[in-house]
Amino acid sequence: MKLVKEIRWPLLLVTALGMMVFLMLADVVFVTYYAQLGNPGQPQEFYNEFAMQTAGAFVFCLAPFPAYLLTRWLCAKTGQHFFAYAVLLVAAFYGFDVIMIAAMGAWEGLASPQYWLNMAAMLAGAMAGAHFAGHAERRVAVAASA
Repeated sequence: MKLVKEIRWPLLLVTALGMMVFLMLADVVFVTYYAQLGNPGQPQEFYNEFAMQTAGAFVFCLAPFPAYLLTRWLCAKTGQHFFAYAVLLVAAFYGFDVIMIAAMGAWEGLASPQYWLNMAAMLAGAMAGAHFAGHAERRVAVAASA
């Protein structure tokens, strides 16, 4: 219970929302690029379907990197409970994602293996960020004690 009180919840939730906004904007830029340069001249429905089909793969490839960077930043800001912050950041991100999916009524997407692979990739990126944030914290502590 002490851990729950020590977590900086507002910072964690804002970071998760920021990661969600970044990934959505990156997907919009990707689809816009495809619509303008990759396959121009198609009807809007074609690009909407393209976005729905490629968003999962796009997030799978891109999500671990911002998860790594944001977890590392978050852990450096808080200075404690690195792996708890990594797991909670991913959980908050996917909590917001489930809320969006519920609002769209697209529940079938939650059962896809692609969705669970995306979650695993993001969690791996976040855990790597937590590991390296902890490693940097230990190096600073050793240097300060020497």
